[in-house]
Amino acid sequence: MSSVFAAWLGTNYCPTEDEVQDIRAFLAESQARVDSLNEAIAKLQEERDKLMEHITAHQVLCAPIRRLPPDVLRELFAQCLPVGRNCAMSAREGPILLGRICSSWRSLVRHTPELWSRLHVVEPPLSTWYGAVSHRIQSAKVQQRLQAIKLWLDRAGSLPLSISFQRDGERGTNSATMTRNNSTLLPFLASYVPRCTSLHLDCPAVLFDELAHIPSEQRVIIEDITLQGGWSIDRTSSWETLRVLESPTLRRLTLAFYECIVQMERLPVNWVHLTFLKIRDPFTSGLGHKAKISKVLSGCFNLRTCVLELCDSDDIGTGLGGTVAIPPSKAVLPHLQHLQLSTDFSLLPHLVLPSLRHLILQREDDGYAPPRDDCLLDNIQHILPTLASSPRLETLRCALKLPDDSLMDLLAALPSTLLTLELVDNPADPQLDDPALEYIAKSGCYPELHTLQLRKCESISEEGIIAFLQLQVTSNLRELHIEYDTGIVPPRRPGADALAQQLQPFRAAGTEIRVTRRRTGMSMVFSPFSGMSHLLTKAEREAFFELGSSGPEEIIDD
Repeated sequence: MSSVFAAWLGTNYCPTEDEVQDIRAFLAESQARVDSLNEAIAKLQEERDKLMEHITAHQVLCAPIRRLPPDVLRELFAQCLPVGRNCAMSAREGPILLGRICSSWRSLVRHTPELWSRLHVVEPPLSTWYGAVSHRIQSAKVQQRLQAIKLWLDRAGSLPLSISFQRDGERGTNSATMTRNNSTLLPFLASYVPRCTSLHLDCPAVLFDELAHIPSEQRVIIEDITLQGGWSIDRTSSWETLRVLESPTLRRLTLAFYECIVQMERLPVNWVHLTFLKIRDPFTSGLGHKAKISKVLSGCFNLRTCVLELCDSDDIGTGLGGTVAIPPSKAVLPHLQHLQLSTDFSLLPHLVLPSLRHLILQREDDGYAPPRDDCLLDNIQHILPTLASSPRLETLRCALKLPDDSLMDLLAALPSTLLTLELVDNPADPQLDDPALEYIAKSGCYPELHTLQLRKCESISEEGIIAFLQLQVTSNLRELHIEYDTGIVPPRRPGADALAQQLQPFRAAGTEIRVTRRRTGMSMVFSPFSGMSHLLTKAEREAFFELGSSGPEEIIDD
């Protein structure tokens, strides 16, 4: 389209007032045409939308899911339920969410017992950090939940149940002084316990007494029990009366409450039947009760998995005046395959584990967090007897704080069956270095090793990594992960891509290799923004102080 102003288009020319009026007059016809086209487009879009609404409404009738038979839909509904936990009483997930799609689905969901056999119940608290809750409001919420629980579990028909219950202790209240009247929901749930195969209680330990009210003539089919009672002191419970623990079908037991290792012998558990045992009591000393723990484990003949998370200081909760009871004999666990220990490792020499496959010496939630002082292996004599009596060991994970030269003794003691080795170095006294990496490669002691993870190390160089891989060409190694800590970058070869280029042939051969640096709080202790966090925006705080121990990895080999 020709224009008398074409010579000025795309330039910085500033027209005069008269020229501005001429430009506007020149564009009037074009603008009118554009307005006409927009009006026509709007009408066409409206017509198109009506047609699409008509077409879509008919296409929905042809949707394949409408033709699925009820048994297939039931199976799909079951796959929509949460995995690894019970269903919450919420419309944000199944089965309630599924029942809100349409009337036919709602009817099918209501008449499918499998969808209602798992339930997580949270009891409304009487008080919060902000003060007491209105008694009338709390009572109304409890009654509402009672009705919902009954309706939910009745829909499960006669199927075995899985129930989890959560109730916080009252703020500012010693839970040991609580009475059963402090919980309205748990006594009601207790009537369903005989039908449960799985029961998880997370509430003040004094409320566990509700499990003692199960009639003796009722058969209990429980297989999995978790008693998690917080860390308030409760020495009034009648542990011997918890008849549900006597069930001959009980195979999995988790105890997580204050002084649970003190009360273990009072529990009416058929220890010989257990295949899984987890004891979590980080405020009671495992050191002071070593003999008691060993005695209980001696009775767990069929145990396959054991997790012990205790305190290793004998001045916390031992009640023994600093004395340590030595187990009179070793506990023999002929079938134990998985042991996770995050406490005083001196318990290890008192265990005989001929079938042990996996030995984890750290807390469950440690992940990539800095190793805690009570989770560091500082005495090689604690682990050598276990390695000697475990010829089938496949996995070892531990954090190191060994004296000089003990690391090589540890590596030499590892069995030839080892498949996975994960060592976490101590940045304050690093021991994982190139010679250690070379020993792992050249010793030939681990012909089946396929996964090696060395974390928080700062003394392993790029040359050491390449030399290790070159010695592993004919091995079964499939995964190598080297993680540097505190933002420290290892010595680099000339060229930004030197390491990545040298690793490429090994990756092409099928070995998964990761060389990473994890950002931790230590990398910016002296932040130039310290003291101004309250003046920064949320985005600035996230950008300047995003340093937590669980911070993101940074790949440094590409």
